[in-house]
Amino acid sequence: MSDEFSSINEEFIPLISSRVVKKISDLVKRGLGLTQEVKDKQITVLSATVDDLCSRVWSDFLKEITKNKCDLKFLFSFDSEEILNLADKKSIDVFILVIGNIVFRDDYTNDRYLENSLQLITHIKKVCEKPVIVVSSCLLIESPLIAQVRIAGNFHIQIPVKADAFRDAFNKCLDMLSDFEGNSRKRFTI
Repeated sequence: MSDEFSSINEEFIPLISSRVVKKISDLVKRGLGLTQEVKDKQITVLSATVDDLCSRVWSDFLKEITKNKCDLKFLFSFDSEEILNLADKKSIDVFILVIGNIVFRDDYTNDRYLENSLQLITHIKKVCEKPVIVVSSCLLIESPLIAQVRIAGNFHIQIPVKADAFRDAFNKCLDMLSDFEGNSRKRFTI
């Protein structure tokens, strides 16, 4: 009998036809191809904060949770004109803007600063069609514009930043990128 065990400790492995093996092999190759395509994809993130340590921590955190999924490149700038230039060139995939840390060229009051921030966020979202994570401190002076600035971005995170909220917001930003459209969301979850 061909299906008999020669020993009680051996496992029984049923014969699989070569056609089934070929189908499994093709599925594995296709899956590996999709994974490799994503791994080779470079995502550029701009962190707009004057706090160098904060930017480095966010960079290391996001690189750690996205490793083997995509190549993450971080740029740092707090100059509003440089941020606009990068946005207009469409060279940035995800923006992390820390309100209160972006430097605008004109003299401004708190309200003028918030108006400039609102215009910057709106421009990035509408014209450049890139996701924006707005990070703000609870210490900012309350004004009607603060609420508008906080909801202008795709996501709002309060300082101190919680790792889970930051990870979730970044994951959703990846889902929003047009490069990932048509692909299964599960493949890109971090």
